[in-house]
Amino acid sequence: MSGGGSEGRLTHLSRGTRPTVGTYSFYVPGQAAVVANPSIEFITPVDLRAIRATILVKTAPTGSTLIGTFTAQPPGYGVASAYSVLSGNVIAISATSLSGSIDIPATLSAARIPAFSKIRFNLTQVGSTIPGAEVSAHLDAVQ
Repeated sequence: MSGGGSEGRLTHLSRGTRPTVGTYSFYVPGQAAVVANPSIEFITPVDLRAIRATILVKTAPTGSTLIGTFTAQPPGYGVASAYSVLSGNVIAISATSLSGSIDIPATLSAARIPAFSKIRFNLTQVGSTIPGAEVSAHLDAVQ
């Protein structure tokens, strides 16, 4: 990775009689590389359920697909206890594309994230010719 530093934020999109919808946003500057937790991590303030995951890039991967996933580490457990919020599913950006996303079924138990869990974004594959660059990943969740 180049460019130095990373950014992230949680933005509440709606609140009121509906469940709170928030988006955890992760940014990985520079050229993409296969690495666990290349950006910051978040600690969830409340129990959440992930509903959608999206990855965007400014420079498309070529040669192969860019793949990412999100993990959650429950409070009081070590890194080895982190599990895929997508339950084995991944978000993929096909070669020469700029985005990829998946909707997460409400019935998926792994999508339920306990309060005070650490949420992380991981890149598990990048393009083989051009890896892709300026990656942003977004996990939408409801209470």
